[in-house]
Amino acid sequence: DEIVAIRKLNGKYHAFGTPFMSKFAFGGLNDKAMIESIFFLHKSKDNYKKPMNAVTAMKKLLPNILYFGIDARLHSVLLSLVEDLVSSVKFYDLYFTREHGRVYHKIED
Repeated sequence: DEIVAIRKLNGKYHAFGTPFMSKFAFGGLNDKAMIESIFFLHKSKDNYKKPMNAVTAMKKLLPNILYFGIDARLHSVLLSLVEDLVSSVKFYDLYFTREHGRVYHKIED
């Protein structure tokens, strides 16, 4: 539910905190972290993850990008950036139960 900025630095993608506040009413941290994987979350009866291919990752990622421009050239640049991201980072569907803490070992598998 949080808004992060993603930027490529030295050939690796990083997520950056933003000042946007969520329903939890505190601003984001002024920090960054390298992105190794991106997960799309799903409540489930079991804890597991399923890798996804680049096409599926793009289809799921695009609706989650905030972009308000109308310039067709910039749309093309954005699409190229997303294409590079999905070819550089692993994407998964992560299914998890409500049992506290049980899903974390699936993230690190």
